[in-house]
Amino acid sequence: MKNFTILKGVLRLGIFALSLLVFNGIFAQTTIINPTGDGGFDNGPSFLSNGWTVVNDANSANNNWYVGNVPGAFAGTNAAYISNTSGTTWAYSPTTVSTTHFYRDVTVPANESVISLNFQWKGSGESGWDRLLIYAAPVTTNPFSGYPASNVSAYPGATLLYTQANAAQATYTNAAVTVPSSFAGTTFRLIFTWQNDASFGTSPAVAIDNVSLTSAVPAVFTSSAIGGQWSSPATWVGGVVPAGGNLISIAAGSVVTIDQAIAYAELVFSRGPVIKYSSLMGCAASRG
Repeated sequence: MKNFTILKGVLRLGIFALSLLVFNGIFAQTTIINPTGDGGFDNGPSFLSNGWTVVNDANSANNNWYVGNVPGAFAGTNAAYISNTSGTTWAYSPTTVSTTHFYRDVTVPANESVISLNFQWKGSGESGWDRLLIYAAPVTTNPFSGYPASNVSAYPGATLLYTQANAAQATYTNAAVTVPSSFAGTTFRLIFTWQNDASFGTSPAVAIDNVSLTSAVPAVFTSSAIGGQWSSPATWVGGVVPAGGNLISIAAGSVVTIDQAIAYAELVFSRGPVIKYSSLMGCAASRG
């Protein structure tokens, strides 16, 4: 009996260890940019000391990027921000045409197609003209000041990931960006760009902190038998809305209304589903 009890204890420990391994395997992710390190700009007082390259205008009176605590940080000490006074103030000149950048090269592991970019930002500008843009570009892309000029957002060979959401954000707010799953297994240049024209606009420009870039192996998300709107947790088994880059399975008879732009690694239809959508992006679809 004593040996049996010991055996049961060992078995329980083994099952517990296995469950931890499976749990960690399901939810494990790769941190590519750490928001408390290089992504938080707290490894030093410059872009270089944080692993970034800055491309500013030669004229310090223009709207250039700096690292420091002038605008206040979301967390830690420093943030990245635009200044027209060599970094001494968090402000920009709406009448001085500018396009400036900071960037770094990042590598996403193969098969980790759930790629998420998050950052904290605040600032003003002018909607559609004076704004923050973020790109994913080939590592052969070399940004230079003055390009692209406002209000052009297209950058040859680059994918536009983000456009500043509004021109009146007084406090830090999180921006969550799904990077296309096609970047899995690649190295690309992540570029943060400020651009403004020479008329109108409200100072200050943007300040950015806590940049996070992660990737993970896709999980399978299955719709409920009833379905519902894509953006509703109630539509999905487990009550979690799938992030971009995951594997999607639509149950037989389930009616799912796609009410937002989505990105997925694979979309599998069981027999008899109905899908209504207004915007759809993905890599592959199949019917089971």
